[in-house]
Amino acid sequence: MQAVLKCTTEELIVLVDLCGYPSVAKGIGESSLGEKTEDAWEAVYEGAVHQLMLKGVWDVQKASDNEVPLNEELQLFIKHFVQSPKIIRSINVTANESLLFHQLPNRKWLMHHVTADIIHKFFFIEEHEISEHVLHFNQYIDMKGENYHAFTLTDHEFDLLSKEENVPKLKSLLNMSDDQMTAFNELITSIKSNNWALHNTSLIKVNLENEQNTITEVLFHVAATNGVWMLEYDEHLNVHITNVDSKQFLEKIYSTFLNSAQQE
Repeated sequence: MQAVLKCTTEELIVLVDLCGYPSVAKGIGESSLGEKTEDAWEAVYEGAVHQLMLKGVWDVQKASDNEVPLNEELQLFIKHFVQSPKIIRSINVTANESLLFHQLPNRKWLMHHVTADIIHKFFFIEEHEISEHVLHFNQYIDMKGENYHAFTLTDHEFDLLSKEENVPKLKSLLNMSDDQMTAFNELITSIKSNNWALHNTSLIKVNLENEQNTITEVLFHVAATNGVWMLEYDEHLNVHITNVDSKQFLEKIYSTFLNSAQQE
Protein backbone atom coordinates (compact mmCIF):
# COMPACT_ATOMS: atom_id res chain seq x y z
CA MET A 1 0.00 0.00 0.00
CA GLN A 2 1.42 3.35 -1.07
CA ALA A 3 1.45 6.10 1.57
CA VAL A 4 0.08 9.45 0.39
CA LEU A 5 2.22 11.26 2.97
CA LYS A 6 5.09 10.36 5.31
CA CYS A 7 6.32 12.93 7.81
CA THR A 8 7.62 13.49 11.31
CA THR A 9 5.56 15.05 14.08
CA GLU A 10 7.53 18.28 13.68
CA GLU A 11 6.79 18.39 9.95
CA LEU A 12 3.10 17.67 10.55
CA ILE A 13 2.95 20.56 13.02
CA VAL A 14 4.33 22.91 10.35
CA LEU A 15 1.97 21.62 7.63
CA VAL A 16 -1.11 22.00 9.84
CA ASP A 17 -0.03 25.46 11.00
CA LEU A 18 0.64 26.65 7.44
CA CYS A 19 -2.84 25.54 6.36
CA GLY A 20 -4.48 27.82 8.89
CA TYR A 21 -4.95 25.65 11.98
CA PRO A 22 -2.41 26.97 14.53
CA SER A 23 -4.31 25.74 17.60
CA VAL A 24 -4.55 22.21 16.14
CA ALA A 25 -0.84 22.32 15.31
CA LYS A 26 -0.09 23.39 18.87
CA GLY A 27 -2.20 20.54 20.22
CA ILE A 28 -0.36 17.99 18.08
CA GLY A 29 2.96 19.41 19.23
CA GLU A 30 2.18 19.50 22.95
CA SER A 31 0.62 16.01 22.99
CA SER A 32 3.71 14.52 21.33
CA LEU A 33 6.60 16.78 22.37
CA GLY A 34 5.31 18.36 25.57
CA GLU A 35 5.16 22.03 26.44
CA LYS A 36 8.03 24.20 25.23
CA THR A 37 9.12 27.83 25.36
CA GLU A 38 8.42 30.07 22.38
CA ASP A 39 12.11 29.94 21.40
CA ALA A 40 12.09 26.14 21.56
CA TRP A 41 9.00 25.96 19.32
CA GLU A 42 10.66 28.31 16.82
CA ALA A 43 13.67 25.99 16.70
CA VAL A 44 11.40 22.98 16.12
CA TYR A 45 9.54 24.87 13.39
CA GLU A 46 12.71 26.00 11.62
CA GLY A 47 14.19 22.50 11.64
CA ALA A 48 10.98 21.01 10.22
CA VAL A 49 10.86 23.65 7.46
CA HIS A 50 14.38 22.65 6.41
CA GLN A 51 13.30 19.01 6.23
CA LEU A 52 10.26 19.94 4.10
CA MET A 53 12.59 21.86 1.78
CA LEU A 54 14.83 18.81 1.53
CA LYS A 55 11.82 16.65 0.63
CA GLY A 56 10.72 19.11 -2.03
CA VAL A 57 7.44 19.78 -0.24
CA TRP A 58 8.21 23.42 0.56
CA ASP A 59 7.59 25.75 -2.40
CA VAL A 60 10.29 28.42 -2.13
CA GLN A 61 8.68 30.63 -4.80
CA LYS A 62 5.31 30.66 -3.04
CA ALA A 63 7.03 31.43 0.24
CA SER A 64 8.82 34.39 -1.31
CA ASP A 65 5.46 35.64 -2.63
CA ASN A 66 3.96 35.39 0.88
CA GLU A 67 1.69 32.53 -0.19
CA VAL A 68 1.20 29.22 1.61
CA PRO A 69 4.33 27.35 0.43
CA LEU A 70 2.49 24.09 -0.29
CA ASN A 71 0.78 22.81 -3.40
CA GLU A 72 -3.03 22.88 -3.55
CA GLU A 73 -3.36 19.10 -3.28
CA LEU A 74 -1.39 18.96 -0.03
CA GLN A 75 -3.34 21.90 1.41
CA LEU A 76 -6.62 20.10 0.66
CA PHE A 77 -5.24 16.92 2.21
CA ILE A 78 -4.35 18.75 5.44
CA LYS A 79 -7.76 20.45 5.48
CA HIS A 80 -9.56 17.08 5.27
CA PHE A 81 -7.24 15.62 7.92
CA VAL A 82 -7.90 18.43 10.39
CA GLN A 83 -11.63 18.77 9.70
CA SER A 84 -12.42 15.07 10.02
CA PRO A 85 -15.53 14.93 12.26
CA LYS A 86 -14.86 11.44 13.62
CA ILE A 87 -11.74 9.40 14.34
CA ILE A 88 -11.41 5.72 15.16
CA ARG A 89 -8.20 5.23 17.15
CA SER A 90 -6.53 1.97 18.12
CA ILE A 91 -3.57 2.12 20.51
CA ASN A 92 -1.00 -0.65 20.93
CA VAL A 93 0.54 0.40 24.24
CA THR A 94 3.37 -2.13 24.33
CA ALA A 95 4.54 -1.34 20.78
CA ASN A 96 4.11 2.43 21.30
CA GLU A 97 2.11 2.66 18.09
CA SER A 98 -1.28 4.08 17.18
CA LEU A 99 -3.53 3.49 14.19
CA LEU A 100 -6.13 6.16 13.48
CA PHE A 101 -8.87 6.35 10.88
CA HIS A 102 -10.09 9.86 10.03
CA GLN A 103 -13.51 10.09 8.41
CA LEU A 104 -13.46 12.01 5.14
CA PRO A 105 -16.25 13.19 2.82
CA ASN A 106 -18.06 10.65 0.62
CA ARG A 107 -17.58 7.71 3.03
CA LYS A 108 -13.83 7.70 2.49
CA TRP A 109 -11.31 7.29 5.32
CA LEU A 110 -7.72 8.31 5.95
CA MET A 111 -5.62 5.72 7.76
CA HIS A 112 -2.95 7.31 9.94
CA HIS A 113 -0.19 5.13 11.41
CA VAL A 114 1.90 6.73 14.18
CA THR A 115 5.12 5.17 15.47
CA ALA A 116 6.62 6.31 18.79
CA ASP A 117 4.77 9.66 18.48
CA ILE A 118 7.35 10.61 15.83
CA ILE A 119 6.69 9.01 12.43
CA HIS A 120 3.34 9.54 10.67
CA LYS A 121 2.20 7.63 7.58
CA PHE A 122 -1.09 8.32 5.83
CA PHE A 123 -3.09 6.10 3.46
CA PHE A 124 -6.48 6.45 1.77
CA ILE A 125 -8.67 3.40 2.42
CA GLU A 126 -12.27 2.25 2.04
CA GLU A 127 -14.56 1.93 5.04
CA HIS A 128 -14.91 -1.83 4.71
CA GLU A 129 -11.14 -2.23 5.19
CA ILE A 130 -10.99 -0.66 8.64
CA SER A 131 -11.86 -3.69 10.78
CA GLU A 132 -9.22 -5.84 9.08
CA HIS A 133 -6.58 -3.16 9.59
CA VAL A 134 -7.42 -2.98 13.31
CA LEU A 135 -7.17 -6.77 13.51
CA HIS A 136 -3.75 -6.82 11.82
CA PHE A 137 -2.46 -3.83 13.78
CA ASN A 138 -3.19 -5.58 17.07
CA GLN A 139 -1.84 -8.92 15.78
CA TYR A 140 -5.09 -10.80 16.38
CA ILE A 141 -4.92 -12.81 13.16
CA ASP A 142 -6.37 -16.34 13.27
CA MET A 143 -7.14 -16.24 16.99
CA LYS A 144 -9.33 -19.26 17.76
CA GLY A 145 -10.85 -18.17 21.04
CA GLU A 146 -11.62 -20.20 24.16
CA ASN A 147 -14.96 -21.08 25.73
CA TYR A 148 -14.33 -19.20 28.96
CA HIS A 149 -17.26 -18.00 31.02
CA ALA A 150 -17.89 -14.28 30.64
CA PHE A 151 -17.68 -12.20 33.81
CA THR A 152 -18.20 -8.62 34.95
CA LEU A 153 -16.16 -6.18 37.05
CA THR A 154 -17.37 -2.98 38.64
CA ASP A 155 -15.70 0.27 37.68
CA HIS A 156 -13.74 0.21 40.96
CA GLU A 157 -12.62 -3.38 40.42
CA PHE A 158 -11.54 -2.58 36.88
CA ASP A 159 -9.59 0.40 38.19
CA LEU A 160 -7.77 -1.92 40.62
CA LEU A 161 -6.80 -4.08 37.65
CA SER A 162 -4.59 -1.24 36.36
CA LYS A 163 -1.79 -2.25 38.77
CA GLU A 164 -0.43 -5.75 39.27
CA GLU A 165 0.07 -5.27 43.00
CA ASN A 166 -3.70 -4.76 43.37
CA VAL A 167 -4.59 -8.26 42.15
CA PRO A 168 -4.73 -9.92 45.63
CA LYS A 169 -7.05 -7.17 46.89
CA LEU A 170 -9.15 -7.42 43.73
CA LYS A 171 -9.54 -11.19 44.13
CA SER A 172 -10.77 -10.70 47.68
CA LEU A 173 -13.61 -8.53 46.36
CA LEU A 174 -14.80 -10.91 43.67
CA ASN A 175 -17.86 -13.13 44.01
CA MET A 176 -17.52 -15.48 41.05
CA SER A 177 -18.21 -19.06 40.14
CA ASP A 178 -15.23 -21.40 39.71
CA ASP A 179 -15.55 -21.16 35.93
CA GLN A 180 -15.54 -17.36 36.06
CA MET A 181 -12.54 -17.34 38.40
CA THR A 182 -10.70 -19.55 35.93
CA ALA A 183 -11.46 -17.01 33.21
CA PHE A 184 -10.36 -14.15 35.49
CA ASN A 185 -7.03 -15.88 36.22
CA GLU A 186 -6.47 -16.41 32.50
CA LEU A 187 -7.13 -12.70 31.90
CA ILE A 188 -4.53 -11.84 34.56
CA THR A 189 -2.03 -14.11 32.80
CA SER A 190 -2.73 -12.37 29.48
CA ILE A 191 -2.32 -8.88 30.92
CA LYS A 192 0.90 -9.90 32.66
CA SER A 193 2.24 -11.27 29.37
CA ASN A 194 1.50 -7.87 27.80
CA ASN A 195 3.65 -5.94 30.31
CA TRP A 196 0.57 -5.26 32.40
CA ALA A 197 -1.14 -3.19 29.73
CA LEU A 198 -4.41 -3.29 27.82
CA HIS A 199 -4.76 -2.06 24.26
CA ASN A 200 -7.77 0.05 23.39
CA THR A 201 -9.83 1.19 20.43
CA SER A 202 -12.03 4.27 20.67
CA LEU A 203 -14.33 6.49 18.65
CA ILE A 204 -13.57 10.20 18.94
CA LYS A 205 -15.96 12.96 17.94
CA VAL A 206 -14.13 16.13 16.90
CA ASN A 207 -15.53 19.62 17.45
CA LEU A 208 -13.31 22.21 15.80
CA GLU A 209 -15.43 25.13 16.97
CA ASN A 210 -14.70 24.64 20.66
CA GLU A 211 -11.50 22.67 20.01
CA GLN A 212 -12.70 19.66 21.99
CA ASN A 213 -12.46 15.96 21.26
CA THR A 214 -14.98 13.64 22.91
CA ILE A 215 -14.54 9.88 23.23
CA THR A 216 -17.98 8.35 22.65
CA GLU A 217 -17.06 4.65 22.50
CA VAL A 218 -14.13 2.67 23.91
CA LEU A 219 -13.18 -1.01 23.86
CA PHE A 220 -10.24 -2.45 25.80
CA HIS A 221 -8.63 -5.63 24.55
CA VAL A 222 -5.56 -7.85 24.86
CA ALA A 223 -4.38 -11.07 23.24
CA ALA A 224 -5.14 -14.25 25.21
CA THR A 225 -3.36 -17.59 25.07
CA ASN A 226 -6.29 -18.50 22.86
CA GLY A 227 -8.37 -15.72 21.36
CA VAL A 228 -8.77 -12.11 22.40
CA TRP A 229 -10.04 -10.68 25.68
CA MET A 230 -12.53 -7.85 25.19
CA LEU A 231 -13.36 -5.53 28.09
CA GLU A 232 -16.27 -3.15 27.57
CA TYR A 233 -18.13 -0.69 29.77
CA ASP A 234 -21.92 -0.65 29.86
CA GLU A 235 -24.16 2.32 30.67
CA HIS A 236 -23.95 1.48 34.39
CA LEU A 237 -20.13 1.61 34.34
CA ASN A 238 -19.76 -2.13 34.77
CA VAL A 239 -17.08 -3.78 32.65
CA HIS A 240 -18.10 -6.92 30.74
CA ILE A 241 -15.25 -9.28 29.87
CA THR A 242 -15.40 -11.96 27.20
CA ASN A 243 -12.99 -14.13 25.23
CA VAL A 244 -13.58 -14.09 21.48
CA ASP A 245 -12.03 -15.30 18.26
CA SER A 246 -10.75 -13.12 15.41
CA LYS A 247 -14.07 -13.11 13.55
CA GLN A 248 -16.00 -12.02 16.63
CA PHE A 249 -13.45 -9.28 17.29
CA LEU A 250 -13.89 -8.03 13.71
CA GLU A 251 -17.66 -7.99 14.12
CA LYS A 252 -17.34 -6.07 17.38
CA ILE A 253 -15.09 -3.43 15.82
CA TYR A 254 -17.58 -2.93 13.00
CA SER A 255 -20.73 -2.84 15.14
CA THR A 256 -19.26 -0.59 17.84
CA PHE A 257 -17.17 1.86 15.84
CA LEU A 258 -18.26 1.89 12.22
CA ASN A 259 -21.99 1.78 12.88
CA SER A 260 -21.57 4.50 15.50
CA ALA A 261 -19.49 6.63 13.13
CA GLN A 262 -22.20 6.35 10.48
CA GLN A 263 -25.13 7.09 12.80
CA GLU A 264 -23.82 10.15 14.66
